[in-house]
Amino acid sequence: MGAVRFLVIGDLRTRWRSWAATALLVGVLGGAALAAASGARRTQTAYPRMVAATRDGDVLVSPDTAGLAGFYDDVAHLPEVTALGASAGVGVVALDQAGHPDLANFPLAGASVDGRMGYTIARPNLLAGRLPRPDSATEVLANRAIARHLHLHVGDAVRALTFRQIPDDPSQIDPAAGTPVTLTVVGIGVFPNEVVPTTQQDTARLLMVTPAFFRAHADPGQVPYDSAYLRLRPGTDVDRFRRTVDAIAAAHPETGAPLLFAGQANRRAAVERAIRPQVVALASFAALTAITALLVIWQLLARQIGLDARQRRVHAVLGMAPGQLFATAMLRVVVTAAAGGLLAVVIAVAASPLFPIGPARLAETHPGIAANVALLALGLVVVIGLLVAVAVVPAWRAALGPRREPDPVSRPPRLTSLLVRAPAWAGLPASATIGVGMAVETGRATDAAPVRTTVAGTALALAAVVTAVVFGTNLSHLVGTPRLYGWDWDVAVDGGFQVLAAQDVTPSLNDDPAVAGVSGGVYGDLSVGGLEVPAIGVDLLRGAVFPTLTDGRPPAGPDEIVLGRKVLESLHRSVGDVVDVQVGAARTPARPMRIVGSSVFPKLGRGGFPPTALGDGAAVARAVLADPTSKNTAGAYNFLLVRYSGRRGDRVGVDRVAGDLARFGHDCVTAVCVRGSQRPGQVSGYADVRRTPLVLAALLGALAAATLGHTLVTSVRRRRRDLAILKTLGFVRHQVSTAIAWQSTTITVVALMAGLPLGVIAGRWLWRLFAAQLGVATFAEVPFAAITIAVPAAIIAANLIAAAPARIAARTRPAVVLRSE
Repeated sequence: MGAVRFLVIGDLRTRWRSWAATALLVGVLGGAALAAASGARRTQTAYPRMVAATRDGDVLVSPDTAGLAGFYDDVAHLPEVTALGASAGVGVVALDQAGHPDLANFPLAGASVDGRMGYTIARPNLLAGRLPRPDSATEVLANRAIARHLHLHVGDAVRALTFRQIPDDPSQIDPAAGTPVTLTVVGIGVFPNEVVPTTQQDTARLLMVTPAFFRAHADPGQVPYDSAYLRLRPGTDVDRFRRTVDAIAAAHPETGAPLLFAGQANRRAAVERAIRPQVVALASFAALTAITALLVIWQLLARQIGLDARQRRVHAVLGMAPGQLFATAMLRVVVTAAAGGLLAVVIAVAASPLFPIGPARLAETHPGIAANVALLALGLVVVIGLLVAVAVVPAWRAALGPRREPDPVSRPPRLTSLLVRAPAWAGLPASATIGVGMAVETGRATDAAPVRTTVAGTALALAAVVTAVVFGTNLSHLVGTPRLYGWDWDVAVDGGFQVLAAQDVTPSLNDDPAVAGVSGGVYGDLSVGGLEVPAIGVDLLRGAVFPTLTDGRPPAGPDEIVLGRKVLESLHRSVGDVVDVQVGAARTPARPMRIVGSSVFPKLGRGGFPPTALGDGAAVARAVLADPTSKNTAGAYNFLLVRYSGRRGDRVGVDRVAGDLARFGHDCVTAVCVRGSQRPGQVSGYADVRRTPLVLAALLGALAAATLGHTLVTSVRRRRRDLAILKTLGFVRHQVSTAIAWQSTTITVVALMAGLPLGVIAGRWLWRLFAAQLGVATFAEVPFAAITIAVPAAIIAANLIAAAPARIAARTRPAVVLRSE
């Protein structure tokens, strides 16, 4: 061991710069991979951790009229319920700077009635400040939507009027009937349902007021709405529990009908699906970085051990055993790997505030620096283990075979590849032939450069870049093209829970020559083959205005149905099959219906009821879902879908329909609104991170550039003897620099030839897989223009990267180098 220790210390003194550079490379590349892996895990777990930390409810229950008169108390006593928190709407109208009611910014405050809602159940995730004190009637918490809209910060005061009852038409509000209040914002937060909005209610601007405010300013019998979040015991049968709650509601006539009963499992699953692409992107980047780093560092370690072989031949002559020589080499590798691994862990921890990304960032309960000890420890072990594993064979060979290198003059000539001969056949200068040869041939054993792994690593990185670009292009196309997520019309008139009388609105639309089509619809829900599905009932009043069909046609009668692709997959059905369908909360007897089409659905729904979304939804004829007790059922709709002819923009359509509604007393301050587009919650989440794949592509491009630059520098350093001989034979500085440029260009061209088609194939496959999970059309566009531009851009970048190594090579001093040899 004393001899081994002496040799290790001696080697570190003589070659410490090379091994330090290797450790630094291990740290940087390993840090990037560990940071991405940790970020992927943090992004993946952010929302589940938020659900646990905020004690989010398992079920939302909301009667049509009132539930505070004993209904919630009876539900709370059910054995399946472990916690219940009740909330109610309170009429609050903000005042503008002139002191007038600001009807354009009309938040409906939500009050914690019992001091549990918002405190011990369904708490908000605080982005700033704290929760309001339950006994304070002036402290409020603003959700993120209203804080951004009104530019609110912690400590700001909100001047408002509060009303015990808001009239049906808020434009008729009498300020004298309201009570002036000054509310202090003590916190800004986001509720679990707001991370990725899935219902209309999830996007509302909301002030959370206290039980003290509710007691002082609200009438429990005249609230606009009330609801309760429930936490259930693990293993509760939700369908059976719902039937029990329905029975309790029937015993409380004051609750009215219908009763909103929304299990939160589907909403949570939808949120996690919306977050999953960012997790996959980070995990993919981590894997690609790790693979590329392993290829480069493996070759680097092998060459480094080979370079040290000459010194170990001397040690072998002096009596060192092969085992001692092997231990010396491996100990050096272990020290280098451990130092690089520790640096990688430090880099990963330092980069942790960048994560989570996307919507998951709102759900993070502990933002800032975070260390996933288990993952980082595993990463450190993997880094050290992999580097030790790939170094075992080169180190053992060096220990067992310390032989004299054949004389370069007597070495058999190597067959020159066709690629090396090509520049000479094309009549290119000698510098081109030398540069191409340096790019495709490793060189002598002890002076070899890792060109093969560089080409493989660069090709892999370029393939990943193209994959990210193809995926990002299709994601942006999905987000920016309403038809792809089902919105195949220009504007929608959404009445929510109100009824739009067709005789009031459709005549003006029918008289408008610019209108190409109108459909009317109602909201509802169905049980399709035992699966709960949000549904719409549609009448094609003029033209064929319908959610985007991927197969088949719209339903033409009461015995036909169109389903989303994910519903079809869950039921293992296809177009043409027959399914049993039950209608409404009352669950009428099942009727057989034929599946006549599959469709992509935009977000169509009301209040807190689960809306349709992409591949999740059903469409039937309006008569199937129409309420038989409603007045004017033949022309009563919850929404109208309007399509204009020509290339009129959404704004033109919105203005036209808004003008028609204004004549009948409808406006967006009430429940009746004109909507220009309605993205599903998942697509809205993707809109915020549509640039993530492009950022990933840029990072992967930087990794490819770093790999190429490292190879060029290593090649120049290890081929100093060859460069010195070239200059001795007459090469001038310009020719040496040109040879390095040709080397860089050749590596890049070969990598492009392999990486571009591989990236296109992988990108198309990844998008089709992703689109199939969403339930949208799986056709993948390939941005050929961007890929074509990338070819000359990559070659130009390669020559820029080669500039510094080329200058170093041009300055080679033949006398000094050859004398040292």
